[in-house]
Amino acid sequence: MGELRRSQIDNAAPDADNRGSKRFKKRELQRRKAQQRRRVLTLAAVAVAATAVAAAVIMAAAPVVQPPLEPGVIISNNAMHIHPHLTILNDGTEVPLPGNVGLNGGVWASHDLDHYLDPNHGATGQLSPLHTHDSSGDIHVEASVTRGFTLGEFFEVWGQPLGPAETLYFQADANHRLSLTVNGQPSGLWENVVFQDKQQIVISYTTI
Repeated sequence: MGELRRSQIDNAAPDADNRGSKRFKKRELQRRKAQQRRRVLTLAAVAVAATAVAAAVIMAAAPVVQPPLEPGVIISNNAMHIHPHLTILNDGTEVPLPGNVGLNGGVWASHDLDHYLDPNHGATGQLSPLHTHDSSGDIHVEASVTRGFTLGEFFEVWGQPLGPAETLYFQADANHRLSLTVNGQPSGLWENVVFQDKQQIVISYTTI
């Protein structure tokens, strides 16, 4: 009887070893798969982070493009402070702009835009958001919003006519022509020219 039990134990031992070996191999396979998954996830996370950093660098390097401004249209509540330049020529001779257009005590014909004044630059009633400080031709646009302020609106503040038939005290006729260029390019927009920073606007009265 004792010999039979020893024989059964001896026969069972290899089976137990086989089962133990299979369990070990299974655990080892699972461990390797888990390692592979961790490596894949780590590589994916690194790739995503690198892509995000590259995108941030590209976005930081790229210039900020402002949407085109349309006459009278507000595109944001961000303050606007730009300086277009206006030159008026009478047969090639420059006509100085007044230095007090849109200033309290100066030439200020229209107050329709007063509520757009940036309070950081003055109080309502002191200056228009479109104004001049001197005769240089620089027009100061100091507004509480980003909006399509126009050449026509500045002439309304100034209280002067603007257009291809009559601008300021110049009138087109059989012998005289009024023309407009914006940044060196002929334009027919006149009152609808939307101000941009450092923009060069030239109105010419020419004898023909």
